[in-house]
Amino acid sequence: MRAVLAKHKITRGVSPEKLRLILEDLGPTYIKLGQIMSLHSDILPKAYCDELMKLNSEVT
Repeated sequence: MRAVLAKHKITRGVSPEKLRLILEDLGPTYIKLGQIMSLHSDILPKAYCDELMKLNSEVT
């Protein structure tokens, strides 16, 4: 996980798009977690939910 965070140069704060890219790099389990998180606008800001919704449409 550290390698992925280093690759994306994460030191503090993560934008919605960066979060989606990190989850994609971490693999299928994390993509599934992102898909679940996208449904929880009561927990995450709308911008994050909207970006994570893209994980649903990118599944092959």
